[in-house]
Amino acid sequence: MLLLTYTSKISESLRSTLRDYHVGELLLAALEGVAALEIGTHWSIRGGMITYCPKGRIQGKNDRGEWRLKGRQEIKPSKLVVRLLGEEGFTSRELSAFSFHCMGRLDLKFLSGEELANAFSNEYCKLSCMSARKPKWFEIYAKNESVCSMAVLENSKSEIMARAIIWTQDGIKYRERIYAAGGEIKDQLERELDELGIESADELGTIQLNTDCDYWPYLDTFIFIGHNHISSDATGCFAQAQNQDGTRSDLTCCTHCSEHIDTGCVTAYLVDDETLCQSCFGEIYIELNNDQCYKRNDLITVDSTITSDYSDVELITLDGDVIGTHDELSENGYHMVDDDYIHEDNLVEFSTI
Repeated sequence: MLLLTYTSKISESLRSTLRDYHVGELLLAALEGVAALEIGTHWSIRGGMITYCPKGRIQGKNDRGEWRLKGRQEIKPSKLVVRLLGEEGFTSRELSAFSFHCMGRLDLKFLSGEELANAFSNEYCKLSCMSARKPKWFEIYAKNESVCSMAVLENSKSEIMARAIIWTQDGIKYRERIYAAGGEIKDQLERELDELGIESADELGTIQLNTDCDYWPYLDTFIFIGHNHISSDATGCFAQAQNQDGTRSDLTCCTHCSEHIDTGCVTAYLVDDETLCQSCFGEIYIELNNDQCYKRNDLITVDSTITSDYSDVELITLDGDVIGTHDELSENGYHMVDDDYIHEDNLVEFSTI
């Protein structure tokens, strides 16, 4: 009976929150029982988190008789439910909806410019691998305020619970992938953006903007960098922004057609300080051996072969001039290619990656 007189005190704000949901009612009953005393007492809710005075501590009060914040701890509603109730008596969707409900009102805001860049460095933006990074890493967003913003849902503690990068092209707004702390929150942001007529950017392909940046964040959809544009396709681009250290990675691109060469799947040819894709290399050059090639228009075609009246030796005519025998051509630096010839001065070395 002694334990029952020392029940877990529960604030009225938490009681009213828990009564609205089936999972909440189950949790309320657990908090009023003995098991909750093994965790703590003086349960309340603040900023979507359930707060309490840990077991073994005494809950202090201020001059107005309110519980002091000092020494209190907080726990996610869903984590507390599983800790006290296990995973029986409710569905995962009910638990998700309950956790979303505990967060209270989430306000939609749009951040842009320096405010957007600073948001990622803020401790409250925990929905990104770029969280707590330096603001200068996000200059691609800050420099393009006219075409870029970020939609966020904030709770009462100014924590960003959901976010999505918004791009404006030709007066139309498009949203990238939504990151959220839970399914219900993601649904809310998606619903609010839909109501504003902001479309998905999946089919957009390219964003026109200023790409003159020294630092780059990890980009999610439009990962390739071109001159004054970013794109979801590597065509016409020279770099890729998917590093987590503020840098970009230069792409291997064909010198002639500017196409990206995925060297993990296909071969790139290095010839005379040029990088060529397989198609362009084949149009311009012919391989002579494993490390030498020549341009197709440097190949000398045999006009005719003439058998001498005085011997059985053939005289070979190239470009209208009688040059000599095959042996004489070889001595003068000509290499036979099928039935034609190429001079050694026109051979170039190549390598592949």
